[in-house]
Amino acid sequence: MRDRAAVSPSIVREGGHHSVAVFLAVLGGKMLKPTAYLPEVDWHTLLNSAPKPSIEVQAAVYRLNELLGKDAGFDAANTVAATEVTLIGVERIADAMAHAAPSHDLTELARLVCGLHLVQAHLTQTILRIADHVSDQTFSGATGMPAEAVDSLTQALRSAGANGATLCWHLKPAHKVLRDLNK
Repeated sequence: MRDRAAVSPSIVREGGHHSVAVFLAVLGGKMLKPTAYLPEVDWHTLLNSAPKPSIEVQAAVYRLNELLGKDAGFDAANTVAATEVTLIGVERIADAMAHAAPSHDLTELARLVCGLHLVQAHLTQTILRIADHVSDQTFSGATGMPAEAVDSLTQALRSAGANGATLCWHLKPAHKVLRDLNK
């Protein structure tokens, strides 16, 4: 995965970053643990031939990377902001698929499925990390939680993480079918 520090204004001007989806994929930096359900393709290499949004959108994505990247810190306020940006991006993708599917060809669909696969992998691993922190009572104020609540919450999050991994397993062959169609 490309390090956020490697993103520069010249890349943005040249169209190296193309949408909020890029921010979503880069947001987690190098946090993904290697696992068999990850995409077989580096999503960033798929951007070389992707349609490019306006310079303003590219600059906004670059600025988001600056503001919420690893140098911004990992406090609760930045976590809330990153979550909000992620929701905006996912809502935008959902609207595009609801209202503009015909404007996307199979190459774009392959790129989208790969990007969503990567986003899902980040979500899956993040949920599993949260479950581990709940179990270890790492969160501020968690040491006072009743053991039953810790166990229930941990179990629910681990189950969600397992289901997220299952979703990744299904996205992987879907992306392969699309890649094969686009050869």
